[in-house]
Amino acid sequence: MSVSKLIATSVLSLSALLCACQNPSVQDDQSVNPNLKKDEPEFFSKSGAQSCVGGALVTGLACLFVTDGDKLPACVAAAAAGCAVGITVNYYLDKVRADYSNLEDQLDATKEQIQKSIASTSSLKKSTEDLIRDDSAEADRIVKNIKDGKAKKSELDDKIKEMESNLAYMQKRLAQDKEIYNAHKGTQSALMEGKGAKPNSISLAKKKNSEITKELANADNELLELENAVIEYSQKTASYKKIQEALS
Repeated sequence: MSVSKLIATSVLSLSALLCACQNPSVQDDQSVNPNLKKDEPEFFSKSGAQSCVGGALVTGLACLFVTDGDKLPACVAAAAAGCAVGITVNYYLDKVRADYSNLEDQLDATKEQIQKSIASTSSLKKSTEDLIRDDSAEADRIVKNIKDGKAKKSELDDKIKEMESNLAYMQKRLAQDKEIYNAHKGTQSALMEGKGAKPNSISLAKKKNSEITKELANADNELLELENAVIEYSQKTASYKKIQEALS
């Protein structure tokens, strides 16, 4: 591929990526159960999207000049990684530094964001657990009706497609929630390493830092429970796909 074509293709690919950064819901599947989306984290704000753009451009274009045309997908993947990096620690750190003038307040704001993330993750976990029960019951009913001659296999096909859409969303959110957790953890470290404002009281700042550490432990536990629920939903989906294949 010529240099000009490589650059043109890269610009188009990166442009599409940046649009996705600024509007991540564009490609959301409409068949995803709405209960899974009811408490989505407010992560992609305007400033966050701008940070994403910067991270993606720097990483993606740097890659462009050290790889050949056959490795263009790797450049786009690198840009996506740059987007994720740009929108995590830097985003939260810049926000608390801009909004608060002392370390204690910056730590309080970080703690509040972690608590919001915990609530969002917990809500998704509850919705996932509910769907494990509800979707399993419905799929079992459909399978029984098919065997009894009261339903067509297409009903099971549709249910499995719905479950696959739900699973894809769950996995995407789990990965995103983990990124947010890492961002909060990185923000805490950065603030305590002197990258935030000066404290009014060192002892009070240490106390607030300890509170953040406890909240991060709670967040880590919620993420583990969510991951277990997603794994169980994945296993349920796979089991019905096997039944679907047997009925074909």
